[in-house]
Amino acid sequence: MCASHYKRRFQSGTHQAPTPQPRKLQMESPCIDICTINPEKGLCTGCGRTLQEIADWSSKTDAERRRIMLELPQRMRAAGLSTPAEG
Repeated sequence: MCASHYKRRFQSGTHQAPTPQPRKLQMESPCIDICTINPEKGLCTGCGRTLQEIADWSSKTDAERRRIMLELPQRMRAAGLSTPAEG
């Protein structure tokens, strides 16, 4: 159909514009889909979070998540785990 056909249908009221769907907001996460807990360190070898942090992630505030994410590179280095950038 051409643009003028759609325009006529909207003007005549025979067709309604689609209802906008709410955007799904993505929660920031350090997860890189390497979900293995190092038993000695108690940290995920992919992202550096503890099991408790992973379990509570969706209930934390944006500020809490950001704070944890800033700590993760140093935490992983201290635990002797490579960060994703270090591969």
